[in-house]
Amino acid sequence: MYLDKWIQLENAESGQLHIKLERLQLLSDPTKLEEVLKENEQTQTERRTQMSSAVLYTFIEKARGLPVVQVQKGKLNPLAVVQVAVQDSIQETGSKVKNGEVEWKRRFQFLLRNPLTEELKLMLHDERQKPLGCVAVPLSQLVDAADMTIEDWLPLESTEENRDIRVKLQLRILAPHPYSVKEEEQIPEEITRVPLFHGETKAQISKRKSWTKVRKLFAKKK
Repeated sequence: MYLDKWIQLENAESGQLHIKLERLQLLSDPTKLEEVLKENEQTQTERRTQMSSAVLYTFIEKARGLPVVQVQKGKLNPLAVVQVAVQDSIQETGSKVKNGEVEWKRRFQFLLRNPLTEELKLMLHDERQKPLGCVAVPLSQLVDAADMTIEDWLPLESTEENRDIRVKLQLRILAPHPYSVKEEEQIPEEITRVPLFHGETKAQISKRKSWTKVRKLFAKKK
């Protein structure tokens, strides 16, 4: 579905909002990536910002082999944080008590311009910003992986040996939908779902419902 129209602003004396929306599908077929990259390059001159060709789903599960610190009475527990970065986009897991093996179980997602040239960086540090280890994953590895998914322990670069972090990485290609949908038609619920590993989070469900309301508003404005 592609929408390109001006919408009259409500509760205002005058004014319109120009909306351009395009419905994309998430593909696990790596052969589609080159096609999407070429299409993005051809249309890039019409846009100021670079277009995304894929989305990366990242699940930070846990780490092991971290130093165990004996906490003195009255002292706060030492913490461990993971910074997750792709290009200039950086997110954090939040702090967890560092007791050798730490569990975060946090999900993130990143829009990618070109997964063939980008990489995911994971940087662990404690509450004093002291580095605990890091690892860089070229996202081109996901393009060649089965179902474009990797789930494994990754060794951390550190002054100490046997430090690892367990993650699940999943790559999906953003491609135009193979069929067109009339704007006045209601899109079935199952089509609007965006898969994130084994299911949606509450935040995703809320976002999807909000998107449905926006589509209904567009239909009323015709």
